[in-house]
Amino acid sequence: TVTDQSGNSSTCTATVTVEDNIAPTAVCQDVTVQLDAMGNYTLMPAEVDGGSSDNCGIASMSVSPNSFTCTEVGPNVVTLTVTDAAGNTATCTANVQVDASSACIPPSIANEGGPDIADPCTCAGNGWFAEEIVVTAPSGQTWQIATVTGLYSDLPGTTPYGAGDLLTEVPQGGGVSQYILMGYHYDGIGYYIEVESPNYPGLILSIGNTCYYPEPVLDLPAEICLFTPPLTLADYASVTGNPALESESFTINGTPATQLDPMAWGVGAVTVEYTVDAGTAGGGDPADPGCVATATQIVNIVETPSVVACNDNVQVSVDENCQAFIQPDDILEGTYGCFDDYTVELYNGFDPVPNPVDGS
Repeated sequence: TVTDQSGNSSTCTATVTVEDNIAPTAVCQDVTVQLDAMGNYTLMPAEVDGGSSDNCGIASMSVSPNSFTCTEVGPNVVTLTVTDAAGNTATCTANVQVDASSACIPPSIANEGGPDIADPCTCAGNGWFAEEIVVTAPSGQTWQIATVTGLYSDLPGTTPYGAGDLLTEVPQGGGVSQYILMGYHYDGIGYYIEVESPNYPGLILSIGNTCYYPEPVLDLPAEICLFTPPLTLADYASVTGNPALESESFTINGTPATQLDPMAWGVGAVTVEYTVDAGTAGGGDPADPGCVATATQIVNIVETPSVVACNDNVQVSVDENCQAFIQPDDILEGTYGCFDDYTVELYNGFDPVPNPVDGS
């Protein structure tokens, strides 16, 4: 309406349109949800809304994706869309950790098939074995040690693993990862480990293993005399459990040998080593790791004693042929390293008697 000084007036009409061109402010928050007994969960927008706002008021909110099953256990990124009455929209993203329920098949744990160590009981030398713990589960999860004994992160076993140590994720593609832990354990002692993930409440995965090196044994005399005939080393060597061997060898003071000849080495101590190679490991067989092991024995070579003491009251038993063979160690008193350096001569008065003697 327009009015002049004389009071005359005139009117007209106009249309005024009020527009809201300001988009909402979308604010997200991260959440953790657990699947239901059927292995499903439907996410509501309000669960990830962290305080979104709009100058003229929010008309609606939606979240995508909003449906989760056992295949989505672990971290998931969702988008929250906020719309006001004028149709203006804004978005933000949130991380949704999905925890499994009893409806989900538990992940697997193994000690073979890892990316670095394929076979359990892999020889690491000096009685140690290398092994890789492998948990196969959806990608993006966290797996850690719950309890562990006998497993070390280094050689020669100075740093044991402990509760809370994390497994390393190695993605395999297709939304699946291997969570690995490489460690070392000792011959005949082994290890036991339990692992857990916050994405699987109450679930404990466990595995253990004990492996064995071949056990070579040397049983040479601790002392032999200078004139003792050469000893064939293989006659005094064995391997506990009789595993299949690829090779075996001997050294004396570091020199390859098959016999110990006292005359060749002279008086003094010599070190005999017996080394066995169990060859190729039997796949997944703790008793056949295919390792190399060595047994060592020190043998003293001595002069043949010239002064001896004899037992003057010897009793022997005859065999089924009514005979008895009298050995030097039947006669000598005390400990001698070389009975084979002595011979026994028998007399009845001044008359020689053959050895073996008969019961007559």
